[in-house]
Amino acid sequence: MSEVLVSLDRVWVAYNSRVVLEDVSLKLRPGELIGVVGPNGAGKTTLMKTIIGLLRPVRGEVRVLGQDPAHSPRVRRAIGYLPQRPSLSSRFPLSVKDVISMGLLGKTALVSGGSHRAMVQDAAEAVGLLPEIHTPIGELSGGQQQRALLARALVSKPAVLLLDEPTAGLDPPTQAQFYRLLKTIQSSSGVGILAVSHDIAAITYVANVVVCVNRTAHVHERPFSELFQNDGRDYRCEYEAIVEHRGRHAG
Repeated sequence: MSEVLVSLDRVWVAYNSRVVLEDVSLKLRPGELIGVVGPNGAGKTTLMKTIIGLLRPVRGEVRVLGQDPAHSPRVRRAIGYLPQRPSLSSRFPLSVKDVISMGLLGKTALVSGGSHRAMVQDAAEAVGLLPEIHTPIGELSGGQQQRALLARALVSKPAVLLLDEPTAGLDPPTQAQFYRLLKTIQSSSGVGILAVSHDIAAITYVANVVVCVNRTAHVHERPFSELFQNDGRDYRCEYEAIVEHRGRHAG
């Protein structure tokens, strides 16, 4: 756990001179799951884009695998990304296999056909979709579709996995199932995961670290379950709404 996969050191990001992220520092290590929470417009997606290298900070330093992601295609290939779940028509023409294979585009060189097929099958098996690998993705349930998209992000065996609202639009049991799967993948593969979520109750129980973002960031390395055992008295940042949310759902 000493190796650092992603490092942000006092990072500031702005759009047209308007500061969106201010003095943000955090580290993601192998086998670690960081949950990112915060209100809409707080800068969570900006944080993702900065790590990927799509946005450059106006101040501070971003490193992924020790390099600047904005200037290193190799580093960007080491990142698996799961965007918010799209709405797929039942007539969408691609199979689960086709969707997972898309995760290899531009990320592998000189991969033989046999190796390609094995990687796709391994990814489908990791998310529990091997029996459905030839099924049109539009025929799957919402939860199954999201698992197929997760397999697409995992198929190239990335060092870092970024998830943007991975359970948006899913019902609570399916959300819980998805996060259990994510925890299994985290522990078995050693991939470092950073997941943005509005599902505070779920993400705070599976994450090793929780980062509360609202322009700046507060990093909580203690599990939130421990914080709430003390009725939130140890919780010392501006996001008391999270404590209130968890308190309402505890009873």
